[in-house]
This record gives sequence, C-alpha cells and structure tokens, in this order.
Amino acid sequence: MIAVVLLICATVFVEFGGFLVVAGTPRQRQKFLLHLHEQFDPLVTVICEARCWNTTNKNRCVKACLMKGVDKPGSCPGLDSTGGSRFAFACLEACNKDIHCPGLTKCCNHRCGITCQIPKNLNNVKDVPELPTNLIVREQRRKRSLMLKWEPGGSPPGIVLYLVEERHHIGKYLVENRMSHWTPCIRTPKPKIVLKKILKPGRWYQFRVTAVNKNGTKGYSEPSRFVTSSVPGPRPPKPPENITVELLSINNSSMNFLVKWTPPYSDLPIQKYKVFWSRRLKGIINLDSVLVHHKTVQKVSQKNFTLLLTTSTNF
Repeated sequence: MIAVVLLICATVFVEFGGFLVVAGTPRQRQKFLLHLHEQFDPLVTVICEARCWNTTNKNRCVKACLMKGVDKPGSCPGLDSTGGSRFAFACLEACNKDIHCPGLTKCCNHRCGITCQIPKNLNNVKDVPELPTNLIVREQRRKRSLMLKWEPGGSPPGIVLYLVEERHHIGKYLVENRMSHWTPCIRTPKPKIVLKKILKPGRWYQFRVTAVNKNGTKGYSEPSRFVTSSVPGPRPPKPPENITVELLSINNSSMNFLVKWTPPYSDLPIQKYKVFWSRRLKGIINLDSVLVHHKTVQKVSQKNFTLLLTTSTNF
C-alpha cells in the first residue's frame, strides 16, 4: 500500500469592501454600548447616555431609558403632510414611538396611518444644542490615526455628547457615489478626538458630527473633506495562520482530510482563499507528484475556516 503525505499551502485574494470602526471606550462599556447600537438607533442611544451621564449605574440607566423610549425634538408635519418621504404617507402603522424611527425622524400620525417622518421646526427647538461647525480632519504623525476637531454651537446647561459618524469606500481614486452608509464611529464629551489606527491604505473617508443632550439633537454638521491615508499601500495580505490538517478517513482509493486555518491580517477585506496540495511517496525525499491540486474557498464571516478535502491515493 502506498502511503500519501499532503503538502498544503494557502493564498489569499482580496476585494474592495468595508470595515467597522469601534469606539475607543473601556472594554466592558464599549461592548455594552456597541450591543445597544445594534439594537437601537445610535442617536437615541446617545440621548439616553446624556440623560444617564451622572447616574451611578450608567448601563442600567441607559437600558431602562431605551426600553421606555424617548420623545425626539421637533413637531410632526401634520395630518396632510408626508414629511418629505415618498413612503411616509403609506397606509400602514410603521411605528409606535419615536424610538422606532431612524435618525432624526419622528413617529407621526397622518390621515392614513402612523409612519416615521422628518420633523418640522427642528432648528427652532429650544434646550437642544446647536449644530457643530468647522469640522477639521487631520492625519497624525503615526499615519493610521486621525485628529478631528470642531466648533461647538450654543447649548443649554448640562452634558453635551458628540456622536461622530464616518463613511468610506475602497479604491485608488475618490468616487463619491461609492461611499458607504453613515456609520457611528465614536461618542465623546469633548469637541476634539483622536481616532487611533482608523486609517487603512486604499480607502477614502469622510466624517460628520452631531451634538446631543438629554433633549435630543438638531442634526449633523456639514461633512468633512474627503481624506485618505498617506501610507503607501495597500500591502498584500499575510499568509493564513495556524494551519492544521486532520485525517478523517482512508480507504482503498481516497483519503478525507479536515483543514483548518485562521485568517491573516489584511489591509483589504479578504474575498477568498485558495488551498493547494500535492502528494509525495512516503520515504522519498523531494519527490512530489506531477499533479498539484487546488481548491478555492469563498470568504465567509467567521473567525476560523474549515475545509473538507478528499484526495485519491492512486498515482
């Protein structure tokens, strides 16, 4: 019987894609807030944070606030208005409270139902911070970090939190219509923040900021200029890590193996892996078979990858 030894290597292909920016807060609170941002609208979450800023147990207070709901500032457009949305006048009940509506929109009644609509008179609302202005974005000396600062508008007494959002696209040249959706980036009580290790080569970024207090927000600042990293790149991805091979079964004509590996670091999102293997006669040094096999594995959203391989034992 001929024994067979597999030689396995892997290469990585990348494609243009996106990434998630994570707020730089202490680990446990960061995990809690990120979980809330996934369940609730980010603006509503920050409103509740402002209301709970001076409480002893902030996490419990924020969660209770979100469950109760908040009334967003501004007035509903009226029974005969669609609030600027072509779907806002639909004959359906799309919400029960403002907390069910994204962004600045409110849950409003009209003659045919209840939908999320853009509020009116938002700029005239009192006890809500004015919009931040003059947003400046500057690359730091360490290249992958950015410094953002802005001028706060007038605001009533009490804590004011700033929610920074980003959008981006991957590519050598800027194409504005390819920018991603606005995504929450970080929350800070100061009108200045350093976003560490946020810049990745081969990407274009844009930022905006909103001022939020316990009563809500009036909206977002003008978007920043588009910025990209001055670091040359993107670099090719490193090899996959922690490759292991487990023999599952063997018979007269084939062998089954389970191959596992950990994704490597990559400047660009990984699209797929390509696994190569060849066969060698046991006991013979540097005598590979002429046939080299390979298989492509599409990238999926998981930390570790597994591949079931079947190879013939016949030369």
